[in-house]
Amino acid sequence: MLAAVPESLNRMLPSIAEAEVARPLQIDMTPGVRAALSAIGRTEDIRLSPDGSRLAILGFIEHVCLLCSVEFDFDAKTPRIALNGHVELLSEVMKSPHGIDFIDDETVVIASRNGAVSLFHLPSGPLDGNTAEIKPFHTLRCLRSRNRLKMPGSVLVTGRRGGRVDLLVCDNLRDQVSEHHVFPGWPFRFSRNRIALKTALYTPDGITMSADRRWLAVSNHDTHQVFVYDRTRKRKLRPTMRPHGVCEGVAFPHGLRFSPDGRSLYVADAGRPMIHRFDAPDGDWRESRISAASATIADEATFLKCRDNDREGGPKGLEVDRTGRVLMLTSQAQPFVAFDIENLFSD
Repeated sequence: MLAAVPESLNRMLPSIAEAEVARPLQIDMTPGVRAALSAIGRTEDIRLSPDGSRLAILGFIEHVCLLCSVEFDFDAKTPRIALNGHVELLSEVMKSPHGIDFIDDETVVIASRNGAVSLFHLPSGPLDGNTAEIKPFHTLRCLRSRNRLKMPGSVLVTGRRGGRVDLLVCDNLRDQVSEHHVFPGWPFRFSRNRIALKTALYTPDGITMSADRRWLAVSNHDTHQVFVYDRTRKRKLRPTMRPHGVCEGVAFPHGLRFSPDGRSLYVADAGRPMIHRFDAPDGDWRESRISAASATIADEATFLKCRDNDREGGPKGLEVDRTGRVLMLTSQAQPFVAFDIENLFSD
């Protein structure tokens, strides 16, 4: 496994001690939300609901999903964010939750590194600060009896067709991405599963897809790269497929997200207190490229406070709102922080 950052890559990255730290957006939150964020511990993935009204943050060590009500105000010169309520979601199958995605505004899928991939209905009604025990209505446990999901890390909802939900799951231990067609309403909780990507993957740690569904990006954590796959003409993913594009120059890529127009890709660097932006001005992500811009989002003291090894200390989860103006991050030292994208990468 390729863990250490090559010296050539270290020379490419700015000095943490000398870097100017980006100024975050103001976030208004209730005392209850603030206390819940302070107690969540090591965070991983973060996701907005499709309607943009709910925000989910995963607490890896505490085995919790923090669900917050969120409002964005774009009338001011810089965006403002308010977190007005929350609920802490617990489940006996949520063991070291690492990846989450919304199926719709009321339903999520959560991948737990020490558990399984489970689908949940979210509680209805206001988020009143209580703790809610939730039970999955469908759980994925294996591809085949001899090829189980060993360590599901990140999950992506790629589509819905009637009663079917289509998922891609990154398995951190088996170094592969699997595809699942789930039919939760059918008898016996039926699903179809297969290995979708495997060649050259070493700890796939994050996954996202462009809005037009053409490009699929996977954080290849231990090669310090992001792989991009072209899904033109509904090209079927296959285990022997190699990436059509590669983004270079990230210490340990983790969460990632395309801009709404598909011409930028934002990548959280778990090994540095940094966000990297890769650009494809024509929307074509084939070939290799280095980052067009990088931003430091925490000072050296904040970064080192939670740096147990060279893979940790930096941001983990990354999300971009529907307008493409706000970039949101999670890390153990900064459970929730947000930035105005227009100013984040300005010279």
